[in-house]
Amino acid sequence: MSPSRLKVLVLIEASRLDGPIRNLLYAIELLRPSTDFTIVTFARPGLEDNALVSHLSASSWPVVVIPERGRFDLKALRILAATIREQAPDICQVHNTKSRLFVAWCALVMRIVPRQRLLFFFHGETWTTSLQRVYNWIDRRLFRLAARAVVVTETQLPLLRSWGVPADRIRVIVNAIPESAARSPEVSAAPAPLRLMTAGRLSAEKGHAVLVAAVAELLKRGTRVVMLDIYGDGPEAGALQTAIKAAGLELSVRMRGYQSDLRAAYRESELFVLPSFSEGLPNVLLEAAMAGLPIVSTAVGGVPALFADGVEARLVKPADPLALAQAVEEYLQQPARFLGFAERARAVVIARHGPRAKAEALAAVYAQIDADAMAANPQRAAEPLA
Repeated sequence: MSPSRLKVLVLIEASRLDGPIRNLLYAIELLRPSTDFTIVTFARPGLEDNALVSHLSASSWPVVVIPERGRFDLKALRILAATIREQAPDICQVHNTKSRLFVAWCALVMRIVPRQRLLFFFHGETWTTSLQRVYNWIDRRLFRLAARAVVVTETQLPLLRSWGVPADRIRVIVNAIPESAARSPEVSAAPAPLRLMTAGRLSAEKGHAVLVAAVAELLKRGTRVVMLDIYGDGPEAGALQTAIKAAGLELSVRMRGYQSDLRAAYRESELFVLPSFSEGLPNVLLEAAMAGLPIVSTAVGGVPALFADGVEARLVKPADPLALAQAVEEYLQQPARFLGFAERARAVVIARHGPRAKAEALAAVYAQIDADAMAANPQRAAEPLA
């Protein structure tokens, strides 16, 4: 029979302790009493200041850091293969494209981990360069190998099914966040600038240029002075700076860079705006809602399933700066209504997106994978763990 404590190898490609990583750690921390986790990540020269590794080490997580010279370093693949042999995990849990490709090689070519023990997570796609499109094409085919594939919202189910992933292998496990105190729900005095904020990777699908155009429209209308803080970095940073300068918005739009902790930003802002063209289930919306910050967002991905328009947030169609500007003006005209949205959004996040529920859903997926793998290979149950 299966050992009472499952061994799970979690592969993460990151150097920062950002929202999706924290989201995962919140849940698996709750499973540590019954599950043995080892976290595998990669490090390249020049990235010695690795906030993720520092946090994992300080939190006593078993962690394996694989050095690599580039994205698809064959030496890193060999080290990963040796790690899998040594760990003999019951489940390989994979969160990124390169790791999926490496683990697929270990499963199909080296045959050191059964396909029945592969768990792949889908967090969404980035379409920034032609190279990224190639990665996405590869990734879509790799998902067919998984014993289970996890998505963060129901809206992603048809996408994975269109890639050839059988419906009975897909599970929905929503993002989670621990409960924390809300900001003081105060509206700034009319003469003060309206403090807007947004946060996320600066890539094309996040729609930051549309938000900049919306700010230009608001200033043209002259309803109230507007200040926008953009938190994040990424490949579109230069183009976004150019757009801000071209619109004459240097004094109204500030590029604040990446910040691992946005709690102070949520407290200091009056309205959170998410202008994305595509999303899964954005962690920043969970964080903003937990902070009690009113939200304007595009109605994309899992956002409409998270918050209803006119109930917990104001949702608008994507790629429309006039619609974003109008939604912000609605806040200026009816701030108390939007504070009601914020109160209800916070209640939704507390009720439906706690780490305990995510941990229980993840534990159920682990149990399903292990049971199916044991049924396919009963001999493994009698083999000692390496």
